[in-house]
Order: sequence, then structure tokens, then C-alpha cells
Amino acid sequence: MKTLFFLWCLLFAHTAIYAQNRIIRDNFEDTRNRFRFEENFNRHSSAMIQSGGLVLQNRDKNSSIKIVTEIPLPMDIDRIFKVISTIFVPNLQHNFGVIFNYVNDNSFDRFVVAPGIYTVISRVDGIDTSISTGRIILRQGRNREVVVEMERRGSRLIFNVDNMEAVSFNLGAQDNNVTLRNGRFGFISEGANTITIKEVAIDQILRE
Repeated sequence: MKTLFFLWCLLFAHTAIYAQNRIIRDNFEDTRNRFRFEENFNRHSSAMIQSGGLVLQNRDKNSSIKIVTEIPLPMDIDRIFKVISTIFVPNLQHNFGVIFNYVNDNSFDRFVVAPGIYTVISRVDGIDTSISTGRIILRQGRNREVVVEMERRGSRLIFNVDNMEAVSFNLGAQDNNVTLRNGRFGFISEGANTITIKEVAIDQILRE
């Protein structure tokens, strides 16, 4: 009996070691700006941290507003991770989503959603190229809370919307146009629209 108990303890300890993860989150209830998003505003749009949210507001139907981190997110992009973004949308009609691989305004990738559809777009030297598009279960409506996840699982980069997989990419494929180049991350809202990011959480596996 003692031997069985000892073996069980060893198994539990081994499993615990390889299941360790770290969760970091910011719900924007204060102005601490934990992930160092670069706030910005002009005559037509603004991206500012307000009490209880990171608010992107755009009044120009022919443009977009974005906000990105000043530095990479505090995670290792070569290990398993998940970035979970909870987004409140008063009027779910226009494209909105997440930015990744941000270098500057002329070089970044984005995953955006609209009612019933997702699109992955890569911008290189100021030119946008659609990488992937497809159908998702996301209906038009008002006062919707949408959860968008960007997840690395092994060699795959996966985007989920409301806990349902939208698309995944094999990061090791030679003919794949989607890679992970850096940890700079952000949000984008297209058209005359307002969205509020209620929380950003990073779930990083520390041991694999």
C-alpha cells in the first residue's frame, strides 16, 4: 500500500510540473495599462483606456482605428500560449478584431470578424493581402460581448471566436503566409464604430 501511495505521489508531482502555467490579465479598471498599449486620438478617432475598458471609437466610416502595445506582450511566442480578449460591441455590424506581428502601421497582420465571417489579412509595405476568409457563427446584433482568442498549440496558430475555432494555421508549413514574428499585439475597429475591450488575459504554459 505504501509503495502504491509513493508511486501515486510521484505521478502527481510529474503531472503538476508539466502542467504549470501563468495567467496575466488586465481588465482596465484603473489606468495602470499593464500591457502598455499606446493610446492615441485625433479629430476623427480615439483609442483610450477609460474606467473599465480600452475604448476604440471611430467616427469616419472610411477609415479604421487601432491600438497596439508599445512592447511585446509578456509571453514566449515559441511556447504554448493563449491570448483571450473580451470585447463589448454596442452595434455588431463592422469589422473588428486583433492585430499581431505589429512592426509599424505599414507592416502587421490582423484577424477581424463581422457578422457571419472572419478574415485574416497581412499588410506588407502598406499593401493589404487577404490570407484566409471563412464563415463563423456570429450574428449581427446590439450590445454583444465577443471573446476572441489567439492561441498557439504546438506548431499551430489558432483563432477562436466565442469558444469556437474559426481558422488554424500550421506555422511550420513552407507555403504558409502566417507566422509569429514578434509579440506586439493590439486591436482594430473598422468603419464608424465603437468597441470596448473589457479584458485581455494571457495564459502561458511555462513547462511542456
